[in-house]
Amino acid sequence: TQQTANGVVSWVDYTACRETAQLKRRSIVLIALSLRIGCRLKSGPSVLSFPGPLFFDREQMAKKLKNWLIYTIHDRELKRSAQQYLSGRLLDIGCGDKPYKDLLAPYVTEHVGVDHAHTQHDKSNIDLFGTAYEIPAENGSFDSAICSAVLEHLEEPELALRECYRVLRP
Repeated sequence: TQQTANGVVSWVDYTACRETAQLKRRSIVLIALSLRIGCRLKSGPSVLSFPGPLFFDREQMAKKLKNWLIYTIHDRELKRSAQQYLSGRLLDIGCGDKPYKDLLAPYVTEHVGVDHAHTQHDKSNIDLFGTAYEIPAENGSFDSAICSAVLEHLEEPELALRECYRVLRP
């Protein structure tokens, strides 16, 4: 225990000290992992500090690790499904930055992205400007389609699925 100037007794947490020592020994692994999952650097209270100038927010690092694990599973399943179901010309509805372009490239001949003109994503990745309700393409002009993280944002998802069906080859 330690007595402070105002008479309050504070306790030194032996467990926290031991945990910090263990974390310092594993700092190289944690730094490599955090760089792999894109953990942002941060300083301040509730932060783990490691030898050197790097600081990591414990909660943020846990969240990034959880997301990394989820996306690893997601990408593995997307690849498995792509091998089985995707081919030819692919329409990516709500493509945004086309995050799956490289993953899907071995299975399709062309990856065409459609997104709305007011998107906040980089527009250089968008091939067609339209909405999920009105895709600017001829009937039956695509062999496959993906629509990832879009339907939950639409007021009428059934209409979007009907439009997707319209542009797919029979």
